[in-house]
Amino acid sequence: MIIHSNEKNFKEQVLDSKVPVLVDFWATWCGPCRMQGSILERLDQEITAEQA
Repeated sequence: MIIHSNEKNFKEQVLDSKVPVLVDFWATWCGPCRMQGSILERLDQEITAEQA
């Protein structure tokens, strides 16, 4: 599951999480960041399909 955190909910969603969390810090101008983002989206779809 991909979630988008911000300053207000980062602690609750990431730091206080009971399960491991992968955090991807990115910027719109960063080419490698955008490539990694699409890989993470595909991975999320695969994992979601496996859990169904």
